[in-house]
Order: sequence, then structure tokens, then C-alpha cells
Amino acid sequence: MAVEKNNEGVQALWGMNISGDDPLVLLEITDDNDLLNVEPYIRMHSKLRRCGIPFDLAIVYEEGGDYSQPALGVLRLAAQRSQSEHLLFKKAGIHFIDSMKLGDQVKITLRSAACYIAPHNIKKARDGARQYRPLPCLPAERLSLPLPEGDKVMGGLFTNGEFHVTAAPEMPWCHILANEDFGTLVSDQALGYTWAGNARENKLTPWYNDSRTDNRGEMLLLRENDSYIDLIYGAAVSYNPGGAVYSGKRGELEYEVRVSIPPTGMVKKAEVTLRCASDKKLGVRLFYYTEPVLGVNRRGARYLHTKWENGKLWLRNPYNTAFPGTMLLTARGGADLCCCDRPKFLAGEFSGEQPGADVCAAISVLRELEPGEEKTVWFYLSFGQTYEQASEQTEETAPSKYEYNQIEINTPDGALNHMVNTWLPHQIEKSRIFGRTGFYQCGGAYGFRDQLQDSYAQLQFNPAATRAHLLRCAAHQFTEGDVLHWWHELPSGHAGVRTRCSDDMLWLPFTVAEYVQTTGDTGVLEEQVAFLQAKELAEHESERYFTPDVSSETGSLYEHCLRAARRLSLGGHGLALIGNGDWNDGFSNVGAAGRGESVWLSQFAAMTYEKFAGIAMLKEDHDAARELLSSADKLKKEVDANAWDGEWYLRAFFDDGRPMGGRGNSECEIDLLPQAFAVLSSMPDKERAATALDSAMRRLVDEENKIVRLFTPAFVKDYDPGYIRAYPAGVRENGGQYTHSAVWLALAQIRAGNTDEGYRLLRMLSPAVRCTDERLAHIYKTEPYYLAADVYGAEEATGRGGWSVYTGASGWYYRVAVCDLCGIVRRGSCIELHPQLPSEWQGYSARLFVAFTPVNITVKRALEDEKKGLTVDGSPTQSIPLDAREHEAVMVI
Repeated sequence: MAVEKNNEGVQALWGMNISGDDPLVLLEITDDNDLLNVEPYIRMHSKLRRCGIPFDLAIVYEEGGDYSQPALGVLRLAAQRSQSEHLLFKKAGIHFIDSMKLGDQVKITLRSAACYIAPHNIKKARDGARQYRPLPCLPAERLSLPLPEGDKVMGGLFTNGEFHVTAAPEMPWCHILANEDFGTLVSDQALGYTWAGNARENKLTPWYNDSRTDNRGEMLLLRENDSYIDLIYGAAVSYNPGGAVYSGKRGELEYEVRVSIPPTGMVKKAEVTLRCASDKKLGVRLFYYTEPVLGVNRRGARYLHTKWENGKLWLRNPYNTAFPGTMLLTARGGADLCCCDRPKFLAGEFSGEQPGADVCAAISVLRELEPGEEKTVWFYLSFGQTYEQASEQTEETAPSKYEYNQIEINTPDGALNHMVNTWLPHQIEKSRIFGRTGFYQCGGAYGFRDQLQDSYAQLQFNPAATRAHLLRCAAHQFTEGDVLHWWHELPSGHAGVRTRCSDDMLWLPFTVAEYVQTTGDTGVLEEQVAFLQAKELAEHESERYFTPDVSSETGSLYEHCLRAARRLSLGGHGLALIGNGDWNDGFSNVGAAGRGESVWLSQFAAMTYEKFAGIAMLKEDHDAARELLSSADKLKKEVDANAWDGEWYLRAFFDDGRPMGGRGNSECEIDLLPQAFAVLSSMPDKERAATALDSAMRRLVDEENKIVRLFTPAFVKDYDPGYIRAYPAGVRENGGQYTHSAVWLALAQIRAGNTDEGYRLLRMLSPAVRCTDERLAHIYKTEPYYLAADVYGAEEATGRGGWSVYTGASGWYYRVAVCDLCGIVRRGSCIELHPQLPSEWQGYSARLFVAFTPVNITVKRALEDEKKGLTVDGSPTQSIPLDAREHEAVMVI
């Protein structure tokens, strides 16, 4: 079989002008009779293209060195008669290939890549067709168990560290389980999809992003007569940071499925506990069914090699040269049977390890249960560079390499407690940093600005991981100071995109400064990291995707930060050039000609310069400190001189000098960002900053639908700021709620001393709060326990949740709640308390474990004549020492 003999990657097709992106149909010409089939196939190719079904048609002939090339002439004539000559040697086109000029391996590659190889006798191929009848796949029944005490929301229940789904939601409610190298995304009705190393480039099973069918590329099935029973679909489900638990029954069989990912290692575990509730013996046959990928998508599944040995099913994809390796599917003690032919499996036939044209990977075990007996089956889906490594993953793994801090708050706001103590840290680390994926977006790549902001929040509970990420980001900075906007870390190299995006690099000094101030780890500043090197973007290039070289030049992390800060360029108003986008990538046309300026970026740059100037002074680099502070001062002055519009700040200036975000603008009359950052960047005119906040609250906060718009009105036709206009009005960045920025408005209110307003916004943005309101929850639809990236502001869907799970909003929400509202701030070897409590709170308590130091905190409002201040272990002090001893801290405010 060609697939078994093939060891070449997709690159072997490129020399024949075949990309490998589309299905390949192969027609081999061996005699004159075969030439009669050519024209019908070319016409079929043309018709299917017109129907939106592209594929490559490869016609292989034998001619060799014949100068007259008679066969090629016949083929070209057939293409002319079919009016398809313009498709010759094009993508998803027609390819004439002389086999006598190819090596044997290339012929094997063509045959292995083909999804269909034309038979020489078509009539014979049509004989024997039979009706295909797959078995029905039925849902299980929900196992009714008593629910624990907790806080109810529509469709679910929050308990201590868990969320129970109590009613079938309209959209998939997902849960992500991951470590740094491996992960899975499950839902309330599906076993989900799994990846190894990179959630986009090396999916082991498929990600479909279909809210109706869900990710059903993996299933745990029970065979019952002439039906399959899906043990996940229809079962009761609860989630916790360590796993997902499904409880169900079928007839007299009760079961529980626990899905988990260990702290380290590359394996997904499904623990199935079976209970016989009958007075008779039960024979139970279970299946772990997958639709393997080992690449970006299922297009490459036809190239998979399979191997069945000792109860283990191995798969590898030679076409995945970017992330080579082996997938293993097995059960503890070994599986009984396997099947690699999807149509046969779905029809109830087990055909062994030989894959068909439509590949699956399924294993089975048989268990017999006596009346009242309980047995457990463990299934494993693992990955490794070799067969041996994949097999080793199914063994017990080592604990996580990180020592986690713990922050547990107990405030009068139960929803806030659940989010801060459990769900926000989980979302930040497992989705944003480790997995970089979610149901609505499967990125896989590191975004320079994106994961730096996430690690800015992760710093509170996993500072070692933040440190590692700072050095990772520095390694993706060019010698000129700019950076890869995003990149994929692959065994074959780190490929990413260099852009003219203007804010990316500034997040490095911003986050480094916060890390050093928080941990006191000044040694990180001296870590040496190599730069990248490549030609800068040409004048006509807005971006370039490639694999850059690593420069021989290295610099300390401190030097990397300074180069990032000095990369910023200014425009005609003395403001920062926006390039092809600042924080809002959708503003890709605002400065396409190189003259557009960003008001927000100017504020953020000033804020970053002031923050990093403290690090420069710590290093006694006084020249750099003065330079940074001077640049910050100039930027703020230019913002005040050129961007104040009477009641709020402008957002930007287009290349032609037109203002964006000003009074009278038909689109984007006011934008949230510069109003919030007027406070966050400490703009000197406090009265203006207060007025800007009031304007944002008045114009952007929708009290009825509980959303905070990014700007209003949406872009529709009058302005062309860039790709943001591709979103419908009121959706995502185009005038909807972009939760990331909405949290900044809450933070600005708290920093401005308007704690009640800031807290009200936090409540408005909380999915746990939103889902206590029946009307809002019905419209919202997405998970109550994960923050959504956006909430629609479109008229026909106002309040509908958008992308959930994978959002940077979770990191900022966590920081605001812990560090600003509760005021728990680490500064080196101590904890300081600076609470800003809402007026309705009388106080709160917290339990910390930071730098190996247990701390119990009580914050309360002073009674009459009660002395205010902080006491630790009964003694007045200014801070709580992190000295590995347990402390009792009481703050009276």
C-alpha cells in the first residue's frame, strides 16, 4: 500500500506545483485506452470547481525523452476542448506529470496523497456497490445525583472549586484542561478535541468550531445491540480545574467518566467507572473512538500510518513535518480490538488496523460485571516523538515543575469569590498561556502582546512561569527593537509574522517592570537573550510571515526592554505612530501610509516609560531613566495639546490628519481606551480625566443590557479604519463590548477613587452575575464560569456572548479584583494591603500562600474610635513579611 511505503512530507508534492492543501485525484495513463478517460475527468474537475469543490487533478503519463511529446499534446488538447487550459499547473488545478521523469518515491507520494485513484476499468469499479447503513449513535441518560450546596445560576451551580451543569445549554459549555505541552477542550456534550505541543499545528483530533455539532472527533461509546451509546452526550457533567466528570446510565448500567490531563506529560486520561445495577450479569463493550488528525486538520488523515501491537494502536503522519511524532490510543492492560476504517466502524464492523480511505482510530475493551459489581477502565490518548515515548506517557507522571502561590478571597460577593479563587486563574493559565485555544478560536501561537498581558496576571500565582515567558518573548525580538507579532513554536522552527503593529514591543518593558517590582528578582534583568535578525519590512510590506534567523548578537533582558521602548516613532502631532494597528489590530488602515497616530498608544507608552524608569533607576542607569521620563512627559503634553475634544480624548488621527473618536464623527465618535488610560497613565489634567471617564460612562455603558461598548457608533461606510469594518456593526471590536477594554474602564474608575462605579462595572462584566438574571442569561448563552472575549451590541443580538474561554479579559479582571479592589499587592519580600472596598462591603477575608508563606488576612471597616491601620500577629506594621512563617494580618480601614 502506498501510504505504508511513503515517508515523504507534503513538500514532495510542491515540485509538481501541487500544494497539498486540497484533495488530490490521481489519473494514471498506462495505454491509449486510458487517454479516453482524460477529458471526462477534466470536465468533472471544472464542474466541481464551479460548485465550490476545489481539488487537484493529477494526470500521470509516460513519455520520458520523446521530443515530440505526443501524449502531452493529447492531454493539452483535452484541456482546450474542456475550456480548462487556464487551470493547468494552478492551485486546485490540473497537473500533467511525466512519470518517467520522477523517482519511485515521488510516485509513491502521489499515490499516498491521492484521496481517489481512478480505476482503469470504471464499469468494473461500479459493480458490487452496496447500501451503506451506519448504526445510530444515541445519547445516554442523565444520572440523577444530589447536588451539593452552592450558588445557583441559570443552567448551573457554583460550589467550592466546581461548576455543575444542571440543564442542557443552548450552546456548548466548554472546559479546557492543559499543561504546557498538551491539552484537551471538552464540553457538556462532547469529549472534545486534543492537541500536543501546539493547539493549531498539531491537533491529534479535530477542532470543528461548530456550535451545533460540537467537537465530536472523540467519543466514548457503548455498544448495545445495533446501536452505539455516547457516554458523554446526555450525561450530567461537572467541571473543576483538574478535570471533567460525566455521570450517566443506560438501562441497568450506571457509569462515571473522569477526563483529566496530568500536570506534566502528553496524555489524556479517560477513567470510566462502571456499576451494574442489575440482578443479572452484564457484558459491557466500550469503545474509545477518534478521528485522528496529527496536523492542522483532517485533510491529511489519509496519509496516516497505523500499527496495532500488544493492545496498543499507534498512528503517525509523515506529512506533518512541522510537528512529527506518534499518537497512541490504548487502555490500561491493553485494548482487545482496534479499527482504523471510519465507515466500517460506524456501521458496526471492526476491520483491524488496516486504514480505509476515511481513517479513524478506535479501540475496544470488553468487561463483565456481576450484579452490584463496579469496575474501572482507563483509556489513554498520548503523544510522543517515538513509539516508546508515546507509550511512556501513559505511566504515572511527575508533579508540576512550578510552585504555585495561592490567593483565596472571601468577600460578600459570592460570584466574585468563585471567579477569583477558581475560574479566572484556570482560564488565564490553561487556556491563554498553556493551550492558547478555545471553542471559538484555535490559535496555537504565542502573541507577543497577548500572552505578556496574561503572564502579567499569572505573576500573582505562578511567578516562575511569568519569568520564563519574559525570556521567551525577548527571544522573539529583532535587533531593531520590534518583535514578532505572533509566532508558532515548532520542532521545525519558530515561524511568525513581523508587522508594523506599534504597541507589541512595549508590553515587554511594562511586564518586566511589574515582575521585578512584584518579586524583587532583579537577576532576571541580567539574563542574556539572543535577538532575531532579518531584513526589515520593505516599504510595500505591511507584514511578513517567515522563520527568522537567530542573531549572534545577545543582550540582557534589560537591554531588550530599552530597545523596545526606543523603537516607538512619533508623527506630526507629536503622538505615537499607529502603524498597521495598535492594541486594536482592526485599525489596520488608519496609519497604512505611515503618518497615522494613536492617542491611546501615546498614553500607554508614557505609562510604560514611567514604569520602566523605576527599573532603570534601580540599575542606576540614570541617563536611561531621564530619557524615559522626558519622553513620557512630552507624550502626555502632546496628548493634552492635540487630542482633547472638549468632553473626551480622541482615539487617533488618520494618515490624512482626520481625527477618529471626536464629537461629530458619524462613526466611532467616542472610544473607551483613551478615556480609561487618561486615568491609568496619570494624565496631568485631572479634571479632564474625570470628565473623560464621565463621558465614557454616559456614552458607552448600556445599563439595560449590561454591556460596555468599545466605541460608538460602529464603522459601517463613512470611514475605512481597516479590517475591523468586516465585523457587523456592534459585533466584537466594531462597536460591541470587547471585555478586555471594558475591564480597563472598571480599573480606571477604581484608580480614580470611584470604587462603587468600578465595582458596578465588574459586576456587569461578570458572567457569573449575568447568568443569575434569566433574561440576560437566555440571551448571553455562553459559559457562566469563563469570561467571554466579547458581548454583542448589535441590535438583533444585544447581550449575546461571543468568543469565550480564550480571552485576555480574564487576566485583567483577575488583576483588578485581587490587586486593586482587594488591594493585595506583593512587593518583593512582603505583602502590602491597599484595599479599595465598595461602600456596601464591611470587609473581607483572604487566605494566601505566597513565597512559601501562609497568611490569613482580615480587612474590616473601623468601628467608632477604632484605630485604623495594619497589624500582623498583633503588632502594628506597614506590610506582611514573606518569611515562610504563618501570619495573621488584620487591616482596619
